[in-house]
Amino acid sequence: YTGLDTKRKELMLSEIAFQAFQTKRVFLYERELIQQIEAILQKMLPGQKHINGTLVLKSIEVQHGVLVERAEGIYSFSHLTIQEFLTAQYVAEQDQRINELVNDHLLDRRWTEVFLLVSGLKCADVLLMKLAEKSQTYLSSKRLHRLLLWINEKTQNPRSKLEPEVKRAIALFLILELLQCLDPRGLYT
Repeated sequence: YTGLDTKRKELMLSEIAFQAFQTKRVFLYERELIQQIEAILQKMLPGQKHINGTLVLKSIEVQHGVLVERAEGIYSFSHLTIQEFLTAQYVAEQDQRINELVNDHLLDRRWTEVFLLVSGLKCADVLLMKLAEKSQTYLSSKRLHRLLLWINEKTQNPRSKLEPEVKRAIALFLILELLQCLDPRGLYT
């Protein structure tokens, strides 16, 4: 297709990666993938009358290896890191998406790599500002304040060779790990 350059393919793949990552999907049905490709390309290339998503998918699979057919009619990104990177690229395109990333996924460990990748892209300042804003809501929590006071009280052992800051960091880390064990899906964090 005229106009389907490398940059547009990358934008298309980043949108597909984001949508799949958002819905916790690693595997994508060929039919749905073709529909996504056609819908995205209709927006990108409004002058094209008949876009064949099957040909585009096969072309991407053969030429780039980003999407791989794992079983008949079932695709995935060739590696989770590629999906995470493309997801980060999609998020980094607009400040509003960065807001949504921070608001919706800050405490979701599955999104950790996406956060790290977004921070390495051109929008690190925007991400840091949003993280600072969001962290203020957690830091002003009464429950967190009580927890930090409790940690401070329990780590005031003068006989210990560790610095008080180190003891508090260890205690906080152990509490977070305990919470993760008790609530692996992060419903109560």
